Amino acid sequence: MDNTGLPSLDWPPNVRHFWVQLGGLLYPADRFVQEVLAAIERNEDVIVLPKPARIIAKLGMDLPSVINNITHKVLAHVRADRLVPSK
Repeated sequence: MDNTGLPSLDWPPNVRHFWVQLGGLLYPADRFVQEVLAAIERNEDVIVLPKPARIIAKLGMDLPSVINNITHKVLAHVRADRLVPSK
């Protein structure tokens, strides 16, 4: 992955918190599996789950700058809420 232009982090990011802030609460694996299997049975070409992720993916294709702005705002919020590691 090319990290050129990205700021370095001196703290471990809370990835779960980031995704919850970006797309809502995570949902149970068994529900996810049921939805994936149903999508496979419908012969869907691309499977994007859950619904908020599908909306974000659609917006990302149509309006990438909007998703970029939202992601930057969420990342700033997560950074502001982070726990400062003890040294």
